[in-house]
Amino acid sequence: MTTVQKERLPYVGCYADAGKRDLPKIVNIGHGNNVKFCMNRCKDMGYAYAGLQASTWCACGNQYGGTVLLVISVI
Repeated sequence: MTTVQKERLPYVGCYADAGKRDLPKIVNIGHGNNVKFCMNRCKDMGYAYAGLQASTWCACGNQYGGTVLLVISVI
């Protein structure tokens, strides 16, 4: 069982940005990223939040919601 599974970290939504990112620290760019890897990497670096984009960008930060919009699926 991974650290993420043990702690049951909350999902806070799917967000869209327009260039300026709420999670400014890019920690890994490349294929093969996944949610667990990204969350653990950000946590290990002392960040409160992790974000994964297109399975290639893992980003970290300590706050969110300032420059992005929450995306809600209506399907």
